[in-house]
Amino acid sequence: MTRIGALMRCLVTGGAGFIGSNLVDALVVRGDEVTVVDDLSTGRRVNLEGALAAGADLLELDIRDGQALSEVAADRKPEAIFHLAAQIDVRKSLEDPAFDAAVNVGGVVISERSDELRFLKVTIEPVTDIQTGRWLKPRARFVLWHLLSSRLVLE
Repeated sequence: MTRIGALMRCLVTGGAGFIGSNLVDALVVRGDEVTVVDDLSTGRRVNLEGALAAGADLLELDIRDGQALSEVAADRKPEAIFHLAAQIDVRKSLEDPAFDAAVNVGGVVISERSDELRFLKVTIEPVTDIQTGRWLKPRARFVLWHLLSSRLVLE
């Protein structure tokens, strides 16, 4: 069976990181049209070599740049945004909490301004108790920002 066109237009923030690049690879293999937004501050272009060769696009942007991100969303018209971009260095979060919040919360707020159909905040840190559904108390500043951004996405 031959597929005509992409299954879905996807935008992946933080897509050059370890987890993001694996997601990008899976989306490309599935046949999705994938745009990666990453400033390459911690992610690596080499993580995307296979996906880029297979048709994914990499845009080197800072997710705090609302104007640029809005333009990307308007141009690419993603049906789903996978938001994996994050500042996860605990030392940096303690040294510069404003920067930490700008990346980890601000990026989500900016991302949600576009008219995408689905916005997926991806996490590896549990934010709610599975049995009760109550929000967990954060153990680190990164988790606090994640909780805040998750609340923004869910409400």
